[in-house]
Amino acid sequence: MSTSPHDRGNRKKIGLALSGGGFRATVYHLGLVRFLFDAGILQNVTHITAVSGGSIFAAHLCLNWERYAGSAEEFDAAAMELLAFIQLDVRNRILRRFPLALPLRALRRAAGLSNRKLTRTGLLEYHYERYLYGDTSLFQLPENPRLHILATNLSEGRLCSFNRDGLWLIRREAGHGFRLEKTRIGLGTVSMAVAASSAFPGFFPPMSLSGEHVGATSGEFGRQFYTDGGVYDNLGVRMFHFLATLGDADERGWDGVLVSDVGKPFQVQSSEQAGGLVRTAMRSSDILMDRVWQLENETFGDAAGFTFAPITDVIDPKEDPTALHPEVQRQLPRIRTDLDDTHVIVTFIDTGGGMSPENLSRVFEPYFTTKPSGTGLGLLIVRRIVREHGGELSIESTQGKGLTLTIRLPYVEKRIRMLEAGESKRPLQKTVTN
Repeated sequence: MSTSPHDRGNRKKIGLALSGGGFRATVYHLGLVRFLFDAGILQNVTHITAVSGGSIFAAHLCLNWERYAGSAEEFDAAAMELLAFIQLDVRNRILRRFPLALPLRALRRAAGLSNRKLTRTGLLEYHYERYLYGDTSLFQLPENPRLHILATNLSEGRLCSFNRDGLWLIRREAGHGFRLEKTRIGLGTVSMAVAASSAFPGFFPPMSLSGEHVGATSGEFGRQFYTDGGVYDNLGVRMFHFLATLGDADERGWDGVLVSDVGKPFQVQSSEQAGGLVRTAMRSSDILMDRVWQLENETFGDAAGFTFAPITDVIDPKEDPTALHPEVQRQLPRIRTDLDDTHVIVTFIDTGGGMSPENLSRVFEPYFTTKPSGTGLGLLIVRRIVREHGGELSIESTQGKGLTLTIRLPYVEKRIRMLEAGESKRPLQKTVTN
């Protein structure tokens, strides 16, 4: 997909904002970038801002830019590395292994040593380094496209960017002004930045960084705490505003910004689901990020130069024959996947009218249906298929409050080879044991 010098000089330059949203966001952004690739305009992307799940993909995209922008085969090979990492189910791996590190933490604390790498966020950084980015430093990021990995500076309540020039912090000045403060962090790594950007509050504690961790003196870089970039800007669009007004000339080189938006309608929960310290903390974080998402949409949704590509949009198959069925597209934002020790869990959430207890008790009866043209066999067939794969299907519903369908399938262990030194950009090898 090479371009001539004339084409490169006249092409429209695209800024790309990749929103947060966990691994659902990572996969959605991969699909949008594939669309840009197929349209022949991926190489037009000159600037990328990324938050949380978006930063996971953005860092891999930039470190493997020549492959993603190369042939279709190279694109697919790079994408498979990312998908293999997603299948590791990093969050639950950390949850299962974190207690094992507690005795070591106690010993290191007694010896006066840092436990930063043994926190849940430190373990997240470790997984990024071991399986995805290697020990690549921030200064090794490419000049083009220019990547800004966004996090929230919890110590000062500011938006910050990890990029190839170091750490940039947006500081508020007297009145309503802002200034861009730049700090060199020679030892800062891509894994560190992505971990800070994707440390979802309620599950991952803030990442603690000081000068010794990033190769700066204590006078230049005091101890600071960083958390998920979505706390400040869950779309990644506000950084483009700051770059346009505060950045150097080379930081304002785009003709328009495409926003890959994985925000979804906020899910209302019944009162029976409330309670518990961790659940309350994570629910509070969801509410905060939903409000931030609404605010950024209200601010930039109609702004000149910004084009939004939301996951909630439904594409008519008449416009694009490769599009999924409209009903499948409408359900995609409500799908979430998870993993426990033994099963892959897929959940479909419907916010419609729900089912009465009587109907719910009969959903798996042959020929039972509430639809005039229904056969009453659909769910029965689906459950049989799931059971033939060793899984189970269950349905929960409250009339007037929607329905949740959960599929649990046995987990087949996947073994991923660890990156060797100097292999941060080589394909990730995966074998499956049955």
